[in-house]
Amino acid sequence: MIRQVRSLYLRDEQRFDRWGALGKVLATLEAFRLEGVRLDPGKLHAYVNLAFPRTFSCQRTPAPGEHLPSREVIRAERDSLVELLTESGVPGERVGSVALEELGERRCLDPGFIREYLKCPN
Repeated sequence: MIRQVRSLYLRDEQRFDRWGALGKVLATLEAFRLEGVRLDPGKLHAYVNLAFPRTFSCQRTPAPGEHLPSREVIRAERDSLVELLTESGVPGERVGSVALEELGERRCLDPGFIREYLKCPN
């Protein structure tokens, strides 16, 4: 499905590019509609970022003393993303990094920071 989104965007890049990031959202919605696939609105952000990495990036390193969710919560969320991405056909060698990118987007945290945060013991 991601290939169809990119293909649709590239076939009419001038039209979609005029809208910037919103054009990528529109291309994603249109590709799903043309394929007859119902798109879960809660996952639109993930599909857009899979098709067009870093379209909506808010990744950052947290400020000193900033409250972060527990490592267990972050690990569970990452594991859930790994399972979803695996089921969606993301190649095995890319699943971990794509899951960290998506988790970074969801949590507005740098994926490298999350990787290191999860390495530390509780």
